[in-house]
Amino acid sequence: MNWQEILATAILIIGIIQFIACAFASNTMGCFGGIIMMFCGTTWLYGFRLELFERRLRVIEEDIKKLKKMKCSLHQLRSLRSLRITADKRKIKDFPKLPSPTSFIYKPLGEISEEVMSNET
Repeated sequence: MNWQEILATAILIIGIIQFIACAFASNTMGCFGGIIMMFCGTTWLYGFRLELFERRLRVIEEDIKKLKKMKCSLHQLRSLRSLRITADKRKIKDFPKLPSPTSFIYKPLGEISEEVMSNET
C-alpha cells in the first residue's frame, strides 16, 4: 500500500468511528459528517485502485501490441510469457475478475440454431 491508499483507508475508518460515536450520542449532524467521510474515503480508495488497474492494463496492452509487431519464435514468446510483464511488477490478481456478459450463455447462438434446425427435420 502506498500513502494514498493508507490515507483513504484512514479517512474511511475515521468516518466509521465518527458515525458510531455520534449515533450513540444522538448527534444527527455528526452522523451525517461520518457518512460523508465514509463515502469520501471509500470513493477515493476505489478510484485510486481502479486507476492503478487501468494503468497496468494499458501497459500490458502496449506490450501485447509490441509482441504482435515483433516476429519472434515460439521459444521467445514462452520466455516473455514467463516474465508476466506488468506496470509495477505486481500481478493483476489484486482485483477480482468480473464475469463476461456471455459467460452465462452455454452455447453460442449459431450452434443453438443449428441444433434446432436439425431437430425439426
